[in-house]
Amino acid sequence: MQLTRRHFLRTVGGGAALAQAAPILQPSITTPYALAPGWGKGPRSQLDWWSGGRTNLQDLEDLRTNAVSGKTRYLDMVEVYFNNGDWRKFKTPAWTSATAHTWVMQNGCKWMNIGFRVWPSADDPDWQSKVPDKTWATMPADFGSDLAHDHWWMSPRVPIGWKPGMDAEAGRQLAVQLWQKAADGYFNHMWENVLNAIWTGYFVKYNLQHVQVIWRPFWEASGTFSLGTPHPIYSSSYACAETPGEIAAAKAGQEQCIATIKKVFPTSYVHWCPLKRGQTKQDIRLYSPDNADAIGPDYYDSWPPNLTLADWNKNIMVTVNGGPVGIQKWLDFCKTKNKPLAIGEWGITFPGAGDDPKSFGGDNPLFIQKMFEFFSDNKDWMAYEIYFNSNEHLIQASKPKNPKASAAYRQAYAGVKA
Repeated sequence: MQLTRRHFLRTVGGGAALAQAAPILQPSITTPYALAPGWGKGPRSQLDWWSGGRTNLQDLEDLRTNAVSGKTRYLDMVEVYFNNGDWRKFKTPAWTSATAHTWVMQNGCKWMNIGFRVWPSADDPDWQSKVPDKTWATMPADFGSDLAHDHWWMSPRVPIGWKPGMDAEAGRQLAVQLWQKAADGYFNHMWENVLNAIWTGYFVKYNLQHVQVIWRPFWEASGTFSLGTPHPIYSSSYACAETPGEIAAAKAGQEQCIATIKKVFPTSYVHWCPLKRGQTKQDIRLYSPDNADAIGPDYYDSWPPNLTLADWNKNIMVTVNGGPVGIQKWLDFCKTKNKPLAIGEWGITFPGAGDDPKSFGGDNPLFIQKMFEFFSDNKDWMAYEIYFNSNEHLIQASKPKNPKASAAYRQAYAGVKA
């Protein structure tokens, strides 16, 4: 299998193509595997899969350097989150991605992984003159932006009629209506506008027109379409897709969004990246959009941790409601779809305030070792993996915060024992 050489073709409202396309500088994704869709060797790491990082990127490359041979397994891609300023504030973004795009420009790493949360929205001022059903284009003036989570661009807007403390089923039905409208393509115009704004407000602004993007829409969706934390509508208390019809609408709504991404960035690669454990009463696989190019959850050493080999062997096989939780079960699902496995985030974990310490692995070298082995053993089905090197997940070469995990990462990726 070979995915064609990728480049950016830009479109604007109405689908008209811009006169100039971005230059084609990045390598093709090719694979030597005849029977599986893995991406093959990373262009910079030369691992048998693509391997990247999120923040503290130099620390990761230091750990991936063998001082004896002088060989470094450079990062194949970097990960970016646009999480400060919603789509309405896009002209003056204050994103935390400066380090990532500087790294891309200075280090010749031409691939960027963009994780973001995309949800139907009931608040698009541009719709006021464009849609007949204006009740879906207005948000109550007194509704707090903190509850709307509007610091996540392309994020949810609360539909007319929602009130704090309202009946759970009534709130759920409002969310169901949003996804039904998404399935009908009602929100495509807003998504298209946002994607075009991303092009001009980020890629053009920072001279990144040559960079190839892997998009992760619906990042850490859980089947409830929550934001990963309690939300007034999309929390597990208001699961908005439980019946077959509701699930079909949520799946179709995601497919509309992915189709819009590929309309604006027609050769981009899209990774469906849910939480590893679905949080509805249904099988998480039912929600997977058919037009995603890769499948795979964010996968951390928690809920439950992998402290022993027995833990690892047990945890990789876990399912809930028939759907995958363990990484082996996610790989098995990918195989049924003939799509590669992608792990958009992984890392060691520590408990936060109020968390049960027994649910987190801490400075756990076994988890690092086994994840690397899993990637290697399943190279013909691997697309990419990204170590989330931030906060409690941090690993470093010198004076490491987590010395055991840091040493395990160095040994795995650079072949250097502590």
